[in-house]
Amino acid sequence: MKGCAAEMPSYTYAVKGEKLLKARGYQCEVQREEAPSENGCGYSLKIYGDCSRAKNILDSYAIPYTSFVYGGG
Repeated sequence: MKGCAAEMPSYTYAVKGEKLLKARGYQCEVQREEAPSENGCGYSLKIYGDCSRAKNILDSYAIPYTSFVYGGG
């Protein structure tokens, strides 16, 4: 299964993104990062499925992320 990860600026945005995507049928989960980047809060949103569409959904609902990495899953 295709997968990707969106590094989030806060835990709150990670949860909002998770709820938004799950309501649209995506499998996703909030995960704590062991080594967060300088711009992140230490949480990321792991997304399984069509990552391009998931990214567009987050963008269209103004859910910010500090980076979006394709691959894995």
